[in-house]
Amino acid sequence: MKTLTIVRIIHTASDQGSFGQHIVDARIRRIGRVSGGEMERRISARWKEIADRIQSAFPKLLNGIVVYQDSLCVELKDEIIKALKARKDFESPNDRLLKELMEKGALIEGTESLELVGEFIGIFKEVASAATASEQQKILAGHALKVQSLLKARDEYIAKRIDATLPEGGQGILFIGEAHRIEEELEKLPSTFQIIYL
Repeated sequence: MKTLTIVRIIHTASDQGSFGQHIVDARIRRIGRVSGGEMERRISARWKEIADRIQSAFPKLLNGIVVYQDSLCVELKDEIIKALKARKDFESPNDRLLKELMEKGALIEGTESLELVGEFIGIFKEVASAATASEQQKILAGHALKVQSLLKARDEYIAKRIDATLPEGGQGILFIGEAHRIEEELEKLPSTFQIIYL
């Protein structure tokens, strides 16, 4: 049996690199500046809660534990790990937590397909570039089936990737967004997973 701790996350604007400001701007157009700022505060508080729960659940060294992160593409894994190791200051609480886990001995594993993530981000770049909230909704509605199809394809890929890289008897931690339905895809695999929610 393989053990997988699933941690539901919300991405911050700083997780998205140069695309992050577009997300913030789109959110402000959709819900207003004050509400948008409140959303960022809530996201930051959620990441503090996640870090505290991880520390409580895994207080010691994490040697052999494999960490998976949605949007961390297999093709970019080495580059991302190198960048995390070199950084001292972090805007992204997600990146900070990944570095802390690495320093405690966890192995960061490439989790997603660059092609699928790129296609997914492309849709949301188009949505974020819309001038008004109603335009955003119209664009998103036009891509609704494609978004669902891409999410399913990403979840299938993630599940297969975890199964291929997490050894029998091994323990993993998956940081994944709320929209994903990874459990459905894990159930289809020949391996048996014990799922723990954090």
